[in-house]
Amino acid sequence: MTKRCLSREVIIEAAIALAKQTGYEGYSLRELAHVLHVQPSSLYNHISGLEEIRVEVGLAGIHRLHEMLCEAGAQKPLDRAVADMAYTYCTFAQQHPGLYQTLIAIKMDGNERLRAELPCIITPFIDVISQSGLPEDIVTHLHRMLRCLLHGFLTLSHSGYLSHGAISADESFSFFLESFSKIIKQYQQEKGVSSIE
Repeated sequence: MTKRCLSREVIIEAAIALAKQTGYEGYSLRELAHVLHVQPSSLYNHISGLEEIRVEVGLAGIHRLHEMLCEAGAQKPLDRAVADMAYTYCTFAQQHPGLYQTLIAIKMDGNERLRAELPCIITPFIDVISQSGLPEDIVTHLHRMLRCLLHGFLTLSHSGYLSHGAISADESFSFFLESFSKIIKQYQQEKGVSSIE
């Protein structure tokens, strides 16, 4: 790549590709420059430094996952929407483990711009579970439960803890989602809320 081809957009795109492999803090400007076949000093003609790149990588990850979750949950019955969003979330994390870890790490990051955008990952779950007609406090508990289930499943399966025994991790995942749907229906019955299909 010549310097004339280098741009802020090209740099960010290359950084996103690196982050998918290495995570939020797993690369340096020197490594990024190596991927782009330029000198590290050339990057500063387009960006202020590594922090700016990491912010843009984080924002790109947030917005991409948000789009995928919204698409997965759109115009479907509640059970199907929750299941499709759960599979989409896990697929994103499994295909882009470095970028997923970037999103998990953002909450502890000091950058206010990133933290302000982070709810974009949460709102699709809240919007879909709210279709249950349940009170806001229960919806909050349920979406937190689902996110904990997903992150816990991803963490344990990635570490090899769910690979033993005759029952596969995929079977357990289906069981988790079925159980989650039953919990929603149970609360609907208790609260006298009709299921919305």
